[in-house]
Amino acid sequence: MAVAYDGTGRLQVRAVTAGGALPVEGALVTVAGADPQNKDTRVTLLTDNVGKTEEIPLPAPAAALSLSPGTQKPYAAYNITVERADFYVHQALNVPVFDRVVSIQTSELIPRSYTGEASEAPRMLDTVDESNPYLGGSGKEDA
Repeated sequence: MAVAYDGTGRLQVRAVTAGGALPVEGALVTVAGADPQNKDTRVTLLTDNVGKTEEIPLPAPAAALSLSPGTQKPYAAYNITVERADFYVHQALNVPVFDRVVSIQTSELIPRSYTGEASEAPRMLDTVDESNPYLGGSGKEDA
């Protein structure tokens, strides 16, 4: 049985670069529903001079659903895309939004090549280097 989205949660997106040190003004933020109950929800807005969007009201399951155990998830899931010229597109998938809660999603934008040439997208920072024992690898190169 599908859960009704009778509540309202709020979402704010922050766009930053340089390890979070610098805000990204004017980034295009698109928020789209990721569940069958919110698949028609789509909001598009821009970040301000401090890299933040306004708080967006979004449909979510009622808060009471999270007060007792069960198999129903007590939140709505949304997919967020953040883009701006000269930066790689950043996506956050299945971001939870709870009724009566302000969720804050930070998107770290990585600058494209300063030469303006097309370049391969950078590796994600959470990739495990199998040859580095300090990052969870064995310390041995794969043959």
